[in-house]
Amino acid sequence: GDLRGSMVPPGEYSIMLYGDKDTVVAKALVLANPKIVGTPEDYTLQSIKLEEMETVIQEMHRTISNRREWRTWLIGLLELYEQSTDHGEMISNAKNIIAKINDWEKGLTQPAHQGTQDAIVYKHGLHAELLDLKMRADALDPRITLGVTNRFNDIRKIWNRKKPANQAINQAMLSLMSSF
Repeated sequence: GDLRGSMVPPGEYSIMLYGDKDTVVAKALVLANPKIVGTPEDYTLQSIKLEEMETVIQEMHRTISNRREWRTWLIGLLELYEQSTDHGEMISNAKNIIAKINDWEKGLTQPAHQGTQDAIVYKHGLHAELLDLKMRADALDPRITLGVTNRFNDIRKIWNRKKPANQAINQAMLSLMSSF
């Protein structure tokens, strides 16, 4: 599976199963585990916090993936025009944007590994830390600790501090694209 979604708080839910021709709807009642201490407010807060974390994770993942696509495209552009003497400014701008993307990504993700198992890996970076924090908060015990709350707030602040540099990358890419 993937990391979309999390446990739901106790309550009544509609479950929809979609088939090729039909849709089946059923009602489900999710009960709280009687062995776990947790108030309805605890479950509500857990659900809200998990949704907030998921939103930030999705934004991070989408932005990181997008910047990596841009970097790949820019590298291809450099390879295409590497021998050209007529495109010096474009080549310089592309190199500068690649450097900005590389600098922006530092601390968000683990540097790429060389070898046969290369993949998009977000271990040991802010993204991985948030994934781990979400998994810890998505527990049977709905009580969100002060530590989880504080660390999530810290991660969100760090991510928000990365946004101006990301905007600068966006502007640089728009400027480069308009030069074509």
